[in-house]
Amino acid sequence: MSASPTVSPQGVRVPIHINKRAKHPRNKRMEPSELMEWLDGESSKLRVKYTHPDDRRASYDKRQQMGLGDSGADSYYFAPIGIGTPFRTLDVVLDTGSSDFWLADSACTVAQNCPSGMVKYDASKSSTYEDANTPFQVQYGSGAVKGTLSKDAVSLAGYNISSVSFGQASHLAKDTIRPPASGIMGMGFDTLSTTGTMPFWQILAERHMMHDYLFSFQLTTNFGSVKSSDEINPGGVFTLGVLDSQQYSGDITWVPLSKGYGPDGLGYWAIDIDSMRVNGKTVNMQNMGVAAIDTGTTLIGGPLQLVEQIHSMIPGARPMGQSSQYYTFPCKNKFELEFVFGGRAFQLSNEDLNLGPISTFSSSCVSAIFVSPTQSKRMPAWIVGDSFLKTVFSAFGSSPPNVGFANLPKGGAQTLPLTSVPLPSSSQDGGENPISGGGGGGGGPLGGGSMVTLKPNSDSSWKTASVDVPDNLQTLRPGKGPFDSASYEMRPMPWIVSLGVCLVAALVAL
Repeated sequence: MSASPTVSPQGVRVPIHINKRAKHPRNKRMEPSELMEWLDGESSKLRVKYTHPDDRRASYDKRQQMGLGDSGADSYYFAPIGIGTPFRTLDVVLDTGSSDFWLADSACTVAQNCPSGMVKYDASKSSTYEDANTPFQVQYGSGAVKGTLSKDAVSLAGYNISSVSFGQASHLAKDTIRPPASGIMGMGFDTLSTTGTMPFWQILAERHMMHDYLFSFQLTTNFGSVKSSDEINPGGVFTLGVLDSQQYSGDITWVPLSKGYGPDGLGYWAIDIDSMRVNGKTVNMQNMGVAAIDTGTTLIGGPLQLVEQIHSMIPGARPMGQSSQYYTFPCKNKFELEFVFGGRAFQLSNEDLNLGPISTFSSSCVSAIFVSPTQSKRMPAWIVGDSFLKTVFSAFGSSPPNVGFANLPKGGAQTLPLTSVPLPSSSQDGGENPISGGGGGGGGPLGGGSMVTLKPNSDSSWKTASVDVPDNLQTLRPGKGPFDSASYEMRPMPWIVSLGVCLVAALVAL
């Protein structure tokens, strides 16, 4: 089946931003009790997020309710989507550690933990809304997000799907998300989805709708370079459907997903760590080297034995008070931690791993590496969050399933103006085949490209670059939940789309 695009294939990008007022130890000095509350919250998020699906299903059957994934309130990316007929713009969190999609409903008030100023989904204003009348619930460390599953038309970065399943949340857990975000869109694989629906990006990939079957992130490190009074600051770029060679330097190292993960496994973006080194000394991995690459996690969580071993190799590091999960090290200490993926070493400095002092006048700082609360052998041993991802260009590819890392462009991660930006023509010259995996390479089919000056265009461009498909197009695989996410309005073709996101957190400051 083939067809031509309805518009010229030009991508659209919107910048990532960060919220410098978000609660984070690098944003402001916290009292010890406040700091411990924040750290405990980070641990609680992972405990729920990385529970094995078999364990989750048992509790769902008892409650006759369905769970969704988890995303932190302090560090997340958001992108504009259009939802309903006519389309209304809402911002959603992008989280590679989950695969479900939910939005705060108009019925959710401050009493139900929907913050003042949050833009919410209003079903009464959409002629294409469908209520499935099926309850869902997601458990967070601070409570649960509850509501019903529904369907509506969704547009993301120029792609339109006429009927997408999502959770319509009438009650949020405390501090789940903050404005301007209105919900969460999971970026994992459909096998991770507890509602049995396919993530938006994966629908595009399954339908051969992408120029390159991947999406990518680059995050800025701008702690100390912005005024504390600035709530929103430049944070980087997120791109969907094309490998943009101007967003990284050198080669991309592609690493295949670990056995048992990916589209036919648990659904996490999990890859093998070849080795780790602290100041050049090798860490004994003890066969605990599988790492989930998670944009929705702030820190880096690992197995107890390895986290203890790593900190024993850092001069002056010690457990943090009564907590065996977190460690501190002398703030002035300099050291280097290396992750080796696909035979290539990626370095983190002491500054990258420094969460800030444990109190106002303390000379001890909190380490970003902590003991993960999920120690099951059936789950990833490591959860690698943005403390690492801010130091690299990261790409998540589906054909074949892999994760790629490259150096950021000279000068660090790029930022863009508030308006959307077209991709340069040099990024559109590649073939129609998906990226190839394994080892270091030329960055996929597009290869290298020279830097160009990006010129902004209309903020509404993401809504006007649409595609269509025949009415009789069916899903490639049946839905696994109470209803599927069929009825796609797309046309199979090589299509280039990039979209912007915002990071609402001080995480990028790590």
